Formats: sequence, structure tokens, C-alpha cells
Amino acid sequence: MNRKNHVYRSLTRVNQFWGCDRELAMMLLLVCVAIAVLCADLTAALIALSCLCLGFVGLRSMARTDPLFRQVYLRALRYRRVYRAAATLDCPLNEPLYAPRKFSSADVCALPTTEPSGAAGAGQA
Repeated sequence: MNRKNHVYRSLTRVNQFWGCDRELAMMLLLVCVAIAVLCADLTAALIALSCLCLGFVGLRSMARTDPLFRQVYLRALRYRRVYRAAATLDCPLNEPLYAPRKFSSADVCALPTTEPSGAAGAGQA
């Protein structure tokens, strides 16, 4: 009854293209080819080629650090309102993630105002 379950690499491997995140690499390639073709100039082609090389170097170093960097960053942007960097007292516990929270200047600047105990009764005597 010693049965082994195989986990295939193709099911767990991150989608990469030339060592970069696949979607970012394809977008970079598309933009650089569009610049080179639409400008139809040798200098534009050299600029597009240099941007392509530098972009792939940056994307490869980013993918080496964290292959899921783009997905993690997009999720952090989506949850930024819920998981704030600083602790607050008005934590939105039961609000849906997609509903924007409405603030007014009265909510932000509303501080409890209390009059000193001696000043309230001094004018009525």
C-alpha cells in the first residue's frame, strides 16, 4: 500500500517567457516592436532594441527575486484599503472589498470638543 503520487512540474511551474513574467514580457515586446515599426526609423529601432534589452534585464532580475511578483503586487493594491500600513480605530470589518469607502471632511476633522468646567457657568452668573 505504499503508493506514490507524482506532482508534475508542468502543473506547478510559474508561467515565464525568457525567464520573465510571461505577461509583462509579452507587453514589453509588443510595445518595443510597435515603437520600432510605427516610427520606421533606424534610431527608433535602436532605442526600441535598447529598451527591450534593458527591460528584459529588469524583468529577469525581478522574476529571479520573486516569480509571482506581479500577482502579489496586484493583490496588495487590491487589499490596500483593508490592510492599512498603520493601525486605525475605524477598521472596516463588514464592508465588501469592492465598495469604495466615502469620507467627508467632517469625519476626518471631527474632534470631540469639551468646554472647560469653569468657563461654562461663568457667563450666567
